[in-house]
Amino acid sequence: MNQLQQATVQVTREFDTSPDLLFHAWLDKDTLGKWLFKTPNGVMTRVELETYVGGTFCIVERRDGKDVEHFGEYRAIKPPNQLRFNFWVNLNDTPTPPVPHVTQVTIDISPLGEDGAQLTLTHDQVQPDYAGKVEDGWRMILNNLALMLAQHSFRG
Repeated sequence: MNQLQQATVQVTREFDTSPDLLFHAWLDKDTLGKWLFKTPNGVMTRVELETYVGGTFCIVERRDGKDVEHFGEYRAIKPPNQLRFNFWVNLNDTPTPPVPHVTQVTIDISPLGEDGAQLTLTHDQVQPDYAGKVEDGWRMILNNLALMLAQHSFRG
């Protein structure tokens, strides 16, 4: 795939929490399954994290009887401002899964006022036909994150 066949999706959202707490929410195994890749009707079945550069994650959600596997490999972990990972999804809906399309996700967090933070998520190397769905998905995920932070008294 050449550069002309790739898109970049960027989503920015403000949060009523500190940059440090927001950053650590991305690396907390106990709460990650409550918001990351969580859909309204899905059931989270597995959350595995190795939170170091070169470590991996696997988050599996069952949707309509099928497992959707989200994989990543951490490329940069710079608390509390940046997290970067390679990312791919396996839908488990084919007998032999195709070679995954690996993309890159960067999370940049900056302070906003006294008690807030702004998060900018940049997802590179997205297939152009999926850019709109990818953007909608990340907006839903960041909304889930905001709800989790508000409802679960997350302390990081």
